[in-house]
Formats: sequence, structure tokens, C-alpha cells
Amino acid sequence: AKRVVREMLSHNVLMSTDGPHSNVIKIKPPMVITEEDAIHTLESLDDVLTSFHSIPISLREPSSNRSLS
Repeated sequence: AKRVVREMLSHNVLMSTDGPHSNVIKIKPPMVITEEDAIHTLESLDDVLTSFHSIPISLREPSSNRSLS
């Protein structure tokens, strides 16, 4: 989640992480948001998440706080 937040900042979209494991992403829109702002945010998020899919698993950040139970 932290990596998504960092990458989205380069798209001029403000986000933050939350939750006990910082695995929740919060979008921080301005008080007044236009349809164009919403579209830009969603398109940017799609670009960022798609770019992560193309990274080989061996180069991805480890998930230190995940458990299978």
C-alpha cells in the first residue's frame, strides 16, 4: 500500500495508508472535486496498479505483515 501511495503522488494524487498493518489505502480528495479529478484519480490508480503487475515477483517488496491465518 505504501508503494501505491508513493507512486500516486507522482501523478499528483494525494493518498495515505491506514490500518494496523498500513495495508489500507485512503484517497485524500480536495474539498471540491470535479468529475475530471475523479477520472484522473481512477486512471492514475489503474496505471500504477497495472505497472506493478509487470514487475517480476522476485523484485517486488516483501509482505512482512501478512499471515495466512
